[in-house]
Amino acid sequence: MSETELQKLIREEVEASEQHIDDAAPEDGNYSRPGREAAKVYSVRLAPDMVAELERVAADIDAPTSAVIRGFIADGLAARSSRTIGDVVRKLDADLRTLKTLVG
Repeated sequence: MSETELQKLIREEVEASEQHIDDAAPEDGNYSRPGREAAKVYSVRLAPDMVAELERVAADIDAPTSAVIRGFIADGLAARSSRTIGDVVRKLDADLRTLKTLVG
């Protein structure tokens, strides 16, 4: 396949994808990566200022915005599932260090 044919195919796939952007994923689809558990995809609405802040954080650490979002979700879930005093103390310590950097 020539480079021109490849570029045309990519353009057609992008256009088709955009036409069906709001379609639900097929129920019988198999969306998993080899060697990893199947992930579930959620769609959420975020205020523009929240999106801008997420993108700023991602740019600051040179990471994809989706990875930052997953990290925040994982942190929140981990905080809710802390079962030991040690877990809570470590979380408080991390939060205190963050507070100190914000205060100056």
